[in-house]
Amino acid sequence: HWEVLPHSAIDPRDAVRVVDWDSDAPEAARLAHARRLLEAAADSIDATSGQLVRLVHLRTGVPGADRLLVVIHHLAIDGVSWRLLLPHLGLAWGAAAAGTGVDMTGEYTSLRRWAHGLADSANTQERRAELDLWRDMLAGDDPVLGSRRLDPALDTVSGTDDIRVDVPADVTDAVLTTLAGKYHAGANEGLLTALAMAVTRWRERRGTRCAHTLLNLEGHGREESALPGADISRTVGWFTTVYPMRLGLAGIDLDDAFGGGVHAGRAVKNIKEQLAAVPDHGIGYGLLRYLNDETGSALAEFERPQIGFNYLGRIQIPADRGPFTPDQDLAITGTSDDGMAAAAVLDINAVVSAAHDGVEDSGSLRATFSYLRDVLDEADVRELADLWVQALTALAQHAQDPHTGGLTPSDLPLTTLSQADIDTLESAYPTLTDMWPLSPLQQGLLFHASLADPHTDVYTVQLTAELAGDVDPDRLRRSGQTLLDRHPQLKAAFATADSGESVQIIDPGVEIGWRYIDFTEADYPRRVRGPEREAAAEQQAGFDMARPPLVRFLLMRLEPQRYRLVITNHHILLDGWSTPLFVRELLALYATDADATALPTPRSFRDYLTWRSHQNDEQAQAAWQQMLDGFDEPTLVAGARTDIGAEDAVAASPVDVRFDAQTTARLERVAGEYSVTINTMVQTAWAVALATLTGRNDIVFGATVSGRPPELDGVESMLGLFINTLPVRVQLDPSETLAELLTRVQAQQSAMLDHHHLGLAEIQDATGIGALFDTLTVFESYPVDRAGLNESTDIAGMRVLDIHGEDA
Repeated sequence: HWEVLPHSAIDPRDAVRVVDWDSDAPEAARLAHARRLLEAAADSIDATSGQLVRLVHLRTGVPGADRLLVVIHHLAIDGVSWRLLLPHLGLAWGAAAAGTGVDMTGEYTSLRRWAHGLADSANTQERRAELDLWRDMLAGDDPVLGSRRLDPALDTVSGTDDIRVDVPADVTDAVLTTLAGKYHAGANEGLLTALAMAVTRWRERRGTRCAHTLLNLEGHGREESALPGADISRTVGWFTTVYPMRLGLAGIDLDDAFGGGVHAGRAVKNIKEQLAAVPDHGIGYGLLRYLNDETGSALAEFERPQIGFNYLGRIQIPADRGPFTPDQDLAITGTSDDGMAAAAVLDINAVVSAAHDGVEDSGSLRATFSYLRDVLDEADVRELADLWVQALTALAQHAQDPHTGGLTPSDLPLTTLSQADIDTLESAYPTLTDMWPLSPLQQGLLFHASLADPHTDVYTVQLTAELAGDVDPDRLRRSGQTLLDRHPQLKAAFATADSGESVQIIDPGVEIGWRYIDFTEADYPRRVRGPEREAAAEQQAGFDMARPPLVRFLLMRLEPQRYRLVITNHHILLDGWSTPLFVRELLALYATDADATALPTPRSFRDYLTWRSHQNDEQAQAAWQQMLDGFDEPTLVAGARTDIGAEDAVAASPVDVRFDAQTTARLERVAGEYSVTINTMVQTAWAVALATLTGRNDIVFGATVSGRPPELDGVESMLGLFINTLPVRVQLDPSETLAELLTRVQAQQSAMLDHHHLGLAEIQDATGIGALFDTLTVFESYPVDRAGLNESTDIAGMRVLDIHGEDA
């Protein structure tokens, strides 16, 4: 346990020592003197009395030549904290020099609060659920590396020796930057893949075949997800985590991997996914091992891994060399007590040196292999270290191949695609960057598209804008491209993996579908009939759902100052609410000549899909089951048919029924009197009509809802297909008044608002009824700004005369 002493218990002056340091002495002598002072400072630290910090001022009398040794016990600081501490030290120095105070407080989580929060977390059900994971991690094979396993009571730091290896800067950069970028990974993935390859090959040479390498992996431990609401980005302390990690290379051809072949990439993907499967980067192991008595005793039964690994990151030298900048020339790092227990049979610490003028190995990876000399021979350790460098070199070679790289399941958290699915889809779409699931209605539309002839797909939507003035076709094309660039969902292709899961393929390289036709020089028949024919051809062409973009622009010049813009898209991209937003943004981009800097950054449709993935589907299914309880016969006006196929797809034939202003006003008045919406009145009226048509009092029909969750910030300005079709059940009771019926229908619909995210197919599966209805109601209200868009509105010389179209 920690005991934090009051400020008065420690006199800061006791922690500071000033020593004369001869700047003219030979470098070796100066360095040796500094090392002795470091050792003396470390020896004077006493953790039991709170004496954790020592500062030694190496005074030279030469401006700019002084040095400050800062020695802090590891209990109070970690590698990340050093980077936080130096700026604070500079602030304190500046304040002291100016004779002013300095405020080091801030809005962040203290180490005390963090420690208490972790102790509480160790006993939660969610954290305890990790116990089997850690048991399995430790229970597998771990062949003895040397003559015996680690004995914590016997093996100390004094029994260790070190071997250092340097990885060339070009190999370092290729592994930590190029390889990591291609595989959407971090530094550890490449370093640990190479280590697993090296250990596996090293063991094979000694007659031991084991496809797994067990090690203790050290991490920075600043996992704020372990304590929701915490902010330890500026907290100084020791947060480091150590947890067991089993790296598996089953199915990997080591010869090919060491040759930089395709199996090198497969190995990287394997290790990446194994690391990604560990919750919160392993912080749970320490919580269960040391802060939970029950789980701690269960984990204490396992032996400690023989190998330890810690990547310390890159040493960054600030470009602005202020009063406190790490001295690369004074190569002093730290010290440890010889009597301290050894961490592992083989402990590997790696760091990348900073780019530094005049230093030959700047930017290269340096690793220290610390080993127990009574357990491992120096030659064996050196061989393993060399194999690791060879494996890193092979990965660097692999990274240079332009055909390598790719996504893995952890990159696509919204889908359940397997690696095989991903590989297949990447082969078909080599430049894809992401894959998303489909919203409920998107799934339905994709299913219908798979059955329908593209030329008769009723979900092909067309919008027409009549334009006048000086219209610049190239400018409009650039604006459309920028619009697509700002909304990745508009570039989506739709595909179904071999596993059966349908996804949206996001490829940022998709270019706008664009045609421009000038009819002003055409003969009279073509000028008259051509525009209508071209627009009809766009409609009839339909879309191949697997070939983006599923939106096309056709600009036609009708007269010198008259143009017609026809935008054709598949309904799977946009709902009715999105269409006016789409047009408004297109016109705004035209006004700025496709410069989007003045426009607010849009929220991606992916944000909505992420929100949806966090909803409680089981709770929603139960709610729909309860709402439909007792309903056992679908409400079908057209009659039951089981033989409907693609040949039955036809265009809709509208029948318009318009209410005059007087009737509309009466409806609005009645709605106000009963405190219901016009939508509720429409639904209730349709239920009565269906009851008359079917002779039933228990009616179900469909209703299209907006599907835009109000709790998702900015949802009202997002583009995409949010709408959903859901069942509405109305049970008619002859003894009920109209007011009571309207109030009950609205209350029932309001009760289901939190469950609008569930798809109709899921509802049908949950209820076991199958098809529920063949009619639906849609109540539309779109954000159309007609007041701000009229014939007098000048948009960079262009005017919009009219916009019209039909929703699907």
